[in-house]
Amino acid sequence: MIYEDSLQLFSTPFKNIESLFWDIDSDPDNQRYKPNNSDWIYSDITINYNDTLEEFAYYAAVDTPLIDQGILFIDQQEFEDTTMFI
Repeated sequence: MIYEDSLQLFSTPFKNIESLFWDIDSDPDNQRYKPNNSDWIYSDITINYNDTLEEFAYYAAVDTPLIDQGILFIDQQEFEDTTMFI
């Protein structure tokens, strides 16, 4: 079975750093690189995808009196189908 769907991703506003420049107008002790930022950017995108679904069934023998205490014993050699359909 092939499932076709899409996903929309929405970004929060962000700015890119386009360049750095040395701030020579500050005191010599406070001079450092300052960023030159772009305008605010919103980058939203829709992703279309196909998902291939293969159905598998896994069976296990779950029949032990200690399951309420968090202990479970599974003997695959003694598997007895106790499937319940709800």
